[in-house]
Amino acid sequence: MNMKLKKILDDIQKTEDKIAELQEHLKRQNTLKQQMEDMEIIKSFRSMKLDSRELLVLLDGIQKRNRYDSDE
Repeated sequence: MNMKLKKILDDIQKTEDKIAELQEHLKRQNTLKQQMEDMEIIKSFRSMKLDSRELLVLLDGIQKRNRYDSDE
């Protein structure tokens, strides 16, 4: 096989492997970001010191408002 072609094929394979590795890293980072955001949301709600019913009313209001906002 032509050495230049072999070198190009090897380089393509290395690049594809690196891209796959970086995509997996990005996926893990996005998962960690989502988990941290979720923890911040939970922390914020817990700091409100609401009882169960008050919390349900608050969450229901947020969900309804989001539904109305997305309908516009």
